[in-house]
Amino acid sequence: IDISTSLQRQDDQMKQISYGHQQQKVMSLINYDLHLKEEENEYLYGVIVRDTNYNWTLDAFMTEDQIVETYGINPQELPKSSRQSSAFKRKMIKLLMTDNVIQDTNWCNIKRNNGFHTATDIQLNTNTFKICSQRLIEHCKKSFEDQDLPQFRIVVESGDNNHCIEWIKVIRVEYTPSYSFYTAIQYGYDKTEKTKILDGLQNESPVELPHEIQIMVIQFCLPIQIKATHSDPRYIFSLHKAVGLKKTSLSVDQLSYLSPWPSQFKIGDFNSE
Repeated sequence: IDISTSLQRQDDQMKQISYGHQQQKVMSLINYDLHLKEEENEYLYGVIVRDTNYNWTLDAFMTEDQIVETYGINPQELPKSSRQSSAFKRKMIKLLMTDNVIQDTNWCNIKRNNGFHTATDIQLNTNTFKICSQRLIEHCKKSFEDQDLPQFRIVVESGDNNHCIEWIKVIRVEYTPSYSFYTAIQYGYDKTEKTKILDGLQNESPVELPHEIQIMVIQFCLPIQIKATHSDPRYIFSLHKAVGLKKTSLSVDQLSYLSPWPSQFKIGDFNSE
């Protein structure tokens, strides 16, 4: 819900709407991209109203017909889906990971995301795996060649309450000849370089460049960066679900079946694993 709210704000879809006697009351509607089970094409909208303390609160979920009947609002005023917008769909393009990106990454400083695991969960896990960065690089390259290991989009926060699409690839680490475990890496465009390039384009051009041109520049000029490793399959699946794809071949059971996913996992310049 938080991601959908942010996307709606980013797209300027979350607006105050006047209703009631002489339009004296105000409300806001959010398209959360939720649907009725019986009707996939029937959106459920979040109805946001002010309470007695003038704070905005989520009051109910309603269909278009219910909103029109209850509040007398013109259907044309209902917010459009952020995930069906052209801008969002353009972000869905697949990023090409190369061996050079994997090889040049400073794996010892990569962020570790434990997802839904609490500190207690991690402490209770007595198995701590250590792997040298060069061995991990080899496993990453090998895993990217394995089409059976899941690779999928996720929605992540990009700062200033904005969100962007990045990618997850599941990595099989062959720890010993008889034992393997799984982790996942998150990758996307370098945010700092993206901001610099887009700012430069706008400063050099007398008019705003079409979004299609901006996307082309980003695709061909921006470096891809490995952002984090992940240890919780449930968490990365929740980020994937937030993308809002109606049809996806991925399931949380499919990720959990790839086991184990150790939370205690250290990368360093070790002489041996």
